[in-house]
This record gives sequence, C-alpha cells and structure tokens, in this order.
Amino acid sequence: MNSNKIRESFLSFFESKGHNIIPSSSLIPHDNSLLFTAAGMVPLKDYFLGNKKTDTPNMVSSQKCIRTIDIDIIGETDRHLSFFEMLGNFSVGEYFKEDAIKYSYEYITEVLKVEKDKLWFTVYKDDDEAYNIWKNVIGVPEKRIQRGNEDNFWHMNIPGPCGPCSEIFIDRGSKYGKDGGPIGGGEDRFIEIWNLVFMESIQDQPFQVIDELPKKNIDTGMGLERIAMIMQDKDNLFDTDLFKPLRDALLSQITVNDNKYEKIIIDHIKSSTFMISDGVVPTNEGRGYVLRRIIRRALTHAYKINNEEDFSFSDIFDSLESSLLDVYPEVKSKKTFILEELKSEEDQFRVTLKQGMSLLEQEIKESKNNTLSGEVIFKLYDTFGFPVDLTRDLAEENDLNLDLAAYEKLMAEQRANAKKENKFEAVLPSAINLSEETEFVGYECSSSESIIKLILKNGEELEAVSGGECMIVLDTTPFYGESGGQVGDQGKLTAKDLEIDVLDTQKIGNFHLHICKVNRGSVKLNSKVKAEIDTVRRQAI
Repeated sequence: MNSNKIRESFLSFFESKGHNIIPSSSLIPHDNSLLFTAAGMVPLKDYFLGNKKTDTPNMVSSQKCIRTIDIDIIGETDRHLSFFEMLGNFSVGEYFKEDAIKYSYEYITEVLKVEKDKLWFTVYKDDDEAYNIWKNVIGVPEKRIQRGNEDNFWHMNIPGPCGPCSEIFIDRGSKYGKDGGPIGGGEDRFIEIWNLVFMESIQDQPFQVIDELPKKNIDTGMGLERIAMIMQDKDNLFDTDLFKPLRDALLSQITVNDNKYEKIIIDHIKSSTFMISDGVVPTNEGRGYVLRRIIRRALTHAYKINNEEDFSFSDIFDSLESSLLDVYPEVKSKKTFILEELKSEEDQFRVTLKQGMSLLEQEIKESKNNTLSGEVIFKLYDTFGFPVDLTRDLAEENDLNLDLAAYEKLMAEQRANAKKENKFEAVLPSAINLSEETEFVGYECSSSESIIKLILKNGEELEAVSGGECMIVLDTTPFYGESGGQVGDQGKLTAKDLEIDVLDTQKIGNFHLHICKVNRGSVKLNSKVKAEIDTVRRQAI
C-alpha cells in the first residue's frame, strides 16, 4: 500500500466514524511557546484546554510536523526524521479510552490488515482501565500488554494539557533485534506506530499535574512514514515511496555512497523545503536558526560524500516535488521562492564550508588529548559561520571531545566588546540612569499611550525638538528593540499637531531607543503620544 492510499484510508475510516477531516496547519504554530508544529494536536490545543469551542468535536487530520529534538541521531536509526506527517484522530469531550482503542485496533487489523499476533501494546503504569480494555474488550493476550513509566505519560514539555497514553507497536521479527516486547526488546524490532493519548489533566511542568481539564479528550498520532515502512515491508523509512525518489535523485549526483549521510541529506532537504514553503527563512535566531542549521548540516554532509564538489538542492528538488504535488500543492506554487532561499544559503555557506572544513580537518589531525579546543570552535563559528552543533557532529564522528567551556568564555568576551562598541549606546549621556526600564508591551498589543521620557539630538539631552532626526525614549512602548538579533520595529508617534516617523528601535541596557524623524510639530519632554508600530512589517519579520 503506497503512502497516499494509507493517508486516504486513514482519513476516510475516521470520516466514516463521524470525524470531520481538517486540513494540515502551518508548521509555524499560533502558540508562541512553540517553535514549530510538532504534533497533530498543536493546532487544537485551545479546544482541549476549553479556551475555544468547536462545532465539530471529533476531527481527523494528516498534519505536517517538524521535530528536531532527535536531529543528532537522524541517519543512525531506521525510525527518526526531522519532518514527518502525523495521522491523528481527535475528540474534544465526546468519546474517550474505549472508543479510541476500538477505532485504532479496527483500523490496523481490518483496514490495513496487519497480523494481530505482530501487535504489542503499552499503557501507563497505573492505567488499569486502558489495560483492561485491551485485555477484556479487544481480547489481546496479557503477555503482549506492558506497563510503562514516563514514556507512557504524554505532555508537550511546557505548561498545558497532559495525560496517560497507550502506544501500539509492531514486532518486525528477530532479524531486527532481541525479543522482550517494546519495554526491554530491540528498539528497531518493536516499532511504535501509534500513540493514543488520554488527555485529561493540566501540568505546570513535566509530570507535575495541577488540575483536570474541563473535558476528557482524545489525541492520537500515527506517523505516516513509519506505517508506510511496515505496509511496504521496507527495512527503513528512507526506502519507502515517501523518500525513494529523492534518494534515487541524490545517488545520481554524488560520487561516494554513505548510508548515514544520504539519510541525513534527504531528511534535511525535505524539512527545509516545507519550512520555507510555510514562510521560515534562514536567520540567526529562532525558527530561522533551526532552518539554517538543517540546511548547513545537509550541505556539509553532501560535501563530504561528493568528493568536495559543489552540491545544490536544486539538482534533486523536482524528485521531492513530484511525490507531494497532490497533497501539498504549496510546494509547487512556491517552488521559485523555495529554491531562491536554498540557493542563497548555499552560496553564503559554500566558500566558508570549504575553508572551515579545511581548518577543521587540520585541527582534528593536530588535536591534543582527543579534544577540539575552544579557540578552534570559536574561530569556526565566528569566522566561518559553523554552528557549534555542526562542529560537534563532525568532532564526534572523529571521537573528539569539545572544550565548550573555553568556547563560551570567548563568546562572552565578544559579547561584552560588542556592547561597548554599540554606536547607539555611545550617544547616551553618562548622566542617564540606565537602571530605569522601558516597559515593553509589543507582544500583547501594537500600539500604546506613552510618555516622552528622554529626547536626544546630536548626543545632547533636550527639552523639545521641532524637526529633523532625534532619539526618543518612552515610558511604555510596543516597538520591539533590536539587541543583536531580530531587527527593530518601525512605525509612528503621533499626538495633536505632531507626527513622528520611527525609523528604527534599538534596545540599549533597559531602554528602548527610538530613532525618529519629526515630520510635523514639536516633540516635548513629558508629553503624551500614541506609539504605533508598522504591523504589516512586524508580521513579515
């Protein structure tokens, strides 16, 4: 059964059970506590918490996900990816454990027709209800039901919903590892394919339940790639139809075969493509940094198995596109934008990659005590743009440790020097009390009523300015101040007979310093203004 048929059969099965099919949400979640959508339930979190109501409490989806917590072992195992599709059925206060378990068993054994004696099940250590449903209602032999600890208690690693879960595993046979079931047996033998979460509680930190949810909910997730591997009888995820066209295209472009590196490259190309199609671009912070790391990690491994020849994502992009057009048409519609962003990052990194790899290879040969010095790690980062985790990957492949303490010391010194040289901080009169603080309200609102606390022009503190450029400090501001990462906001300060353009915002100490141009009227100390950011620009950033 190919992956498209598996996806379609899953959605159709739960639609026949009264579930509403919902489309995949963006990889950029509305929840600011998360970098990426990493599970099918993320877009539904407010429903589960009772913050929003839904007219369709039973839902089913195939959600695209990004999860980078396991990025260091991608390529090492048969079962880990940074981008994957999560099939899931959800119920907000309608059905609970027994129906969720019945549905999952019916789909696996009657729709997919997986042999029953290959299935194993785990439940949370004190969840007797789930245990008895599997044993007495479904009829699973006791020996194939195991009780787990923290692995069978689901949460998002942040405050929010949580609850016990029951996982479904498939035994792939003795050639993949030792017997013993999911708890105690071989990890590549007993593959988890489906997690049924019985969401009933709220936590303030992992495993610390503080309250019960308004309703008991069901949240399940079955990785499409994993079940495709089982249904297509493949040894690993990368031999399924979801990856084979991409892998074949890669093999036609490289000169040296390396199974691990090939897996890393095709996984990272796929995740990069989807991240860019949803609006993430390479930067040095947040989501953009994760994307940059993934792209550079793929390029580094491609360089190593391509006899140090240049490699471009565009050479194999079409093989990815052709396998996903029907399901994710945005990949096709945004092809030009995706390739432009990938090429830009390739071009930026290509020269420094060659120089950095040359330096790293020399240092590896000359390393003392099997350790890469902090000075080398710092130089690779500061001069060549090598993320520290990429240096760690390459060092570990050569059985080297990293002197991260020395690296952190050098980074701290650099930050201190950069702060001293800040051109905006240099214009502040020494008499200003930097312990005062601008109240930043820009995460909650795009405008505020504010008071002018400081006016600077040509390095002098003034009572009023009637025209031209100046710098202004407010008591309260919605303007985000750049402090080395994301650029500062632009916008306007206005009052009766007063109009000021805010050209830039910098965070200096505890101040937000607004770099302004007075277009009309006179700005006066202690006067009130309306501070309003350019929301379209902020959203684009």
